[in-house]
Amino acid sequence: MTFTLGIFELFTYAIPGAMQLGVFLYVALRLDLVQPGDLAAVPGLLLAVAVAVASYLLGYLTYVVSIVVDKVYATRKDSGSAWAAVAADAATLGDRRVPRANSSFLLTGVELRDREVAQEVGRFRATGLMLRGAVVPSFLGVLVALTEAVAGPHHWLGAAVAVVLAGAVAAFARHGRELRYWANTKTYQLAYWLELPEGVPDTPASAPHVAQGDSRS
Repeated sequence: MTFTLGIFELFTYAIPGAMQLGVFLYVALRLDLVQPGDLAAVPGLLLAVAVAVASYLLGYLTYVVSIVVDKVYATRKDSGSAWAAVAADAATLGDRRVPRANSSFLLTGVELRDREVAQEVGRFRATGLMLRGAVVPSFLGVLVALTEAVAGPHHWLGAAVAVVLAGAVAAFARHGRELRYWANTKTYQLAYWLELPEGVPDTPASAPHVAQGDSRS
């Protein structure tokens, strides 16, 4: 039996989950719930497998929670605005329209035509989701650092870490949104140049605007 972890799973789930695990482990060590010697006593291979599985599972939980990030950090850079930008550029070239459909659906069509190019777009999307997922453990890190600044022995260090992590939260949220916007823009551009079918009914199911609950826009 073999187990493979794709780029999407690694970026979207495993990395944010590992960050979340790191925060939980730090808190557990500070509260003396876990001792360093307890971890050292676990065989290396078993510990590595446990960390990998825990990171992956926590990544799924982090992904669900990170959907809130798009609601808190709401911008106009969504799938609909990406389609509008590409459609405006395409209008200067002729009468051919940009397919008006969900970007994830169109990416499947692009993948059938050129798998390598579709994988490049997928990397943009996965990286954007990874950054959005990283907001959650970074925000928890801010809370932990503030607690250390107030109640811990190193007040200034805790305050400095809190400031750095707060900046990371803002940067992750912003750049995560931008990367997903670029992925959507690239998808519509490829759909135009690869001449994917234009005749997709303009219905709620096929419109480029992603519902508020859909976090992969």
